[in-house]
Amino acid sequence: MALRGVAIQLVVLCALAYSGCHAATNNLSFGSDVTAAVSERVAAHFSNAPEIPRDHLLRPTTVEFAVGNHDLAATIIPDEEVAALESAEGFIARSAMLDGQLLVAVRGGSTHGNAVGAYWLLELVGGRFMH
Repeated sequence: MALRGVAIQLVVLCALAYSGCHAATNNLSFGSDVTAAVSERVAAHFSNAPEIPRDHLLRPTTVEFAVGNHDLAATIIPDEEVAALESAEGFIARSAMLDGQLLVAVRGGSTHGNAVGAYWLLELVGGRFMH
């Protein structure tokens, strides 16, 4: 039940936050434990995710998206929680308000976990893939 609550919270916050450059400033950052191939592909897809119309937003905001061991992600997802992940594909996703900005973070227990989490985040903000 806790995971479902987090996922619903992220869906709502990401939907409101991912508004394109007209209504919000969105920044995507990666830690050093995210491979270059993953960060490049995720960044390309992230910039092409669908835009939410301005009149659907409560207010313009700045949103920080952080993946991997980036300092912002570590602020709301402690190293101890990441170390406790039992699977190489495991990741933790969390959102929080930090200094007036929305922070959405994903941290995996391995480079593979970071990749899985990053693509999960992409799907959350509207990215779609033809598998």
